[in-house]
Amino acid sequence: MRAQIGRVLEIVLGVFFLVTAGMKAMNVDAFAVQMSLYGVLKDPSLLRIGAHAVIVLETSLGALLVAGNRGRIVSYGIAAGLTVIFSFLIAYGWAFKGLKDCGCFGEYVK
Repeated sequence: MRAQIGRVLEIVLGVFFLVTAGMKAMNVDAFAVQMSLYGVLKDPSLLRIGAHAVIVLETSLGALLVAGNRGRIVSYGIAAGLTVIFSFLIAYGWAFKGLKDCGCFGEYVK
């Protein structure tokens, strides 16, 4: 029973990453603009690359979690790491850049 609950949670988290990546991918340019507002990437030419990298990373991680890959420890570590990094960036944006929209769902959810 415990393993089944864990598997369901793994799938839910994977679907979450896939949905957020898909929402960003529907308008990569708008997501790159949202990323620019954080002020972390100073070079404008890196923003589009960064936006694509985030989308690829979230899509890959989501697919791994949904598929229930054998390297669960790795995918859990990546998921936890992304969550920590994204949370730090969101807190930084809100505290120091006055951001009200984290960009987590592309331009579709504010």
